[in-house]
Amino acid sequence: MKIVKFTAVFTLYLAGTSALAMTCSSSIETVNNWGDVSRLCDNFVEDSEHSVFFVDIDGVIINSFYRLVDEKIPEIIQLLREKPNCDVVALTSRVDTFADKTRENTSKVGVQFSNDFFKKDGIILSNECLFEAEWSCVRKRSAYKIDQAGGIVYTSVDKENFPSDISLDEFSFFGYEYGYWFDISNSPKGVVMKHMIDNCLIERPDRIVFVDDNKGNVESVFSSCCELNIPVLSIYFCTKEQQTIDETIYAE
Repeated sequence: MKIVKFTAVFTLYLAGTSALAMTCSSSIETVNNWGDVSRLCDNFVEDSEHSVFFVDIDGVIINSFYRLVDEKIPEIIQLLREKPNCDVVALTSRVDTFADKTRENTSKVGVQFSNDFFKKDGIILSNECLFEAEWSCVRKRSAYKIDQAGGIVYTSVDKENFPSDISLDEFSFFGYEYGYWFDISNSPKGVVMKHMIDNCLIERPDRIVFVDDNKGNVESVFSSCCELNIPVLSIYFCTKEQQTIDETIYAE
């Protein structure tokens, strides 16, 4: 376990916002097992009045064979949910069309999320353009889906699932194939996190823990939470093999 030393670009970003980061009492950590996730989280939320544990699904909870990454995960998540004023929510980039399948995947491995956390349900669309699509210089509106009953938030929304009265011109879509072909709108997790906290939660949290196996998502959520002045523990979850690859790449 160690504090992540990111690329030069992110190091410069942190240097430019160090005062804000310190105000947030926030940090970014790298771990390769759920024992460390649990210890870090317990220490971070110990004196919190309302904390939220956001966690990715694929590569963090279940692997490509739909089996648990760590057999202790259901117990750790249940213990977190039993803490006073602590919610556990999944934040996934899976397409919202797979909502039923996703619930089935997590239920089969014994993982349950908080289902009384949101004041809104269904597809959420931002009123303004919040991020710049990677393939254009045009800022786009964000779209995501809240599955209230399942305690899962989807950052990828199938074009076919958008409300029929919505103009799609201000949203960014790209092709995605997963046994089926979709045109999806995929919003950065940090953008979704910020909009969701401002618009969709019953109660604003005073601490956020976020766990993901994508380094870009970890940085994005960290940045958004610091902008909101909410202390965040953003955890990059990776195997020792992946960590070695990362260190090799960023050392070049």
